Amino acid sequence: GHEKVAFEKQTFPFEGEVTASNLYVRMAPKADPTSLPVTVLKMGAKVTVVGEKDDFFQILPPSGCTAWIFSKNVKKEGEEGIVTINDSPVRNDSRINAEKLCSLNEGDKVKIVTEHMGWYKIEAPKAINYFVGKKFIKFAGTAEGTPIVAPNIDVDSLASAKIREAEGMIAEMNQKIEA
Repeated sequence: GHEKVAFEKQTFPFEGEVTASNLYVRMAPKADPTSLPVTVLKMGAKVTVVGEKDDFFQILPPSGCTAWIFSKNVKKEGEEGIVTINDSPVRNDSRINAEKLCSLNEGDKVKIVTEHMGWYKIEAPKAINYFVGKKFIKFAGTAEGTPIVAPNIDVDSLASAKIREAEGMIAEMNQKIEA
């Protein structure tokens, strides 16, 4: 007497729409006092969902989310900045011992919002993880043009494996050419 239901596994990224009147965006995939909200999204707001963890979706930084980077690590050009060193920490506030949210590398571009005592407040880079409750997001379409982000995958080891594979193919081709 039960109706059969087909469930489709969601592929990332996709565009989601907020269905709650006020949806808290958090830095961690949990809704307890240790995971303070960083911003609030209103009903109808659009987000780009790039992953999931338990009852939460991982999203790209929504508009208005900011972070801090040490100004000596950035060459400022108007409202833009270019990171000048590798592994430059991006923090949640303008203190050297503030929580590290992600790292940027030499050549990465940032949008500078303001400056404060040797720090730049910047628009949050896509590398920062933000989370929202799954039950408050509905599918609104594919997020074309957005790079797919696979959470919890070691991208460096995947890239190294691809490089080794390519080097093997090159060596094989060189042997054929010599023959």
